[in-house]
Amino acid sequence: MDTYEDIRIRERLIILRKMIFEMSQKEFSEYLGLPQSTLSSYESGKMSPSLSMTFRIAKKCNVTMDWLCGNDKKTKVESIADIAEFFFELFEMKDIDPEKTRVGKAQMPEIPEAEPLNLGGLTFIAKSTQNPSLNKRIQFDYELSHMVGEIAELADKWKEYSISQEDYDKEKKALIERYQSVPIAKFKKRGRLSESERLRRNILLLQGQLDALEGKKKKDKKD
Repeated sequence: MDTYEDIRIRERLIILRKMIFEMSQKEFSEYLGLPQSTLSSYESGKMSPSLSMTFRIAKKCNVTMDWLCGNDKKTKVESIADIAEFFFELFEMKDIDPEKTRVGKAQMPEIPEAEPLNLGGLTFIAKSTQNPSLNKRIQFDYELSHMVGEIAELADKWKEYSISQEDYDKEKKALIERYQSVPIAKFKKRGRLSESERLRRNILLLQGQLDALEGKKKKDKKD
């Protein structure tokens, strides 16, 4: 009877071959340096790779042993450095182009018209404000956008072979360590709202979005 780990390894091998490397079973077996019949047995569950073979496959495919064995662990985000590690993994992916990342170049602390960072629907933008209680939030927005810009630039150099693997690893480690001291504040508890209050806030939010859109249209007409 298959163990949970055997099932997960089988699933992960199929994901690697079909979705990540986009190879046939024959091509993938050649890439891994093992007979196609052996890979077929791994994927069907007739055989399970040895510990040394699992390590070899993980190293060759640039994935962790934990991921290959299905031992996924949820990462606890404590600082911007944890987000940095995620973005490094994101930009190192085959189908992600770091060169297309957009990051605002506005100066701190005044940011009148910050360009947003857009990544598949994710937007980070640092807004200017006269409210002193929001200074920390502005600083966080700026730090986060600036950090992602640095990671994108470094990853782009790495993908274009403008930097050696050793230098890339060194700069990557230094950047993550630098942001280790920037903490992330989380909501400890979200207060309860009545349904009428929740709807009122949503209406105000939508009204604000409509006003902003209207203002943009008027500005475009003047230009």
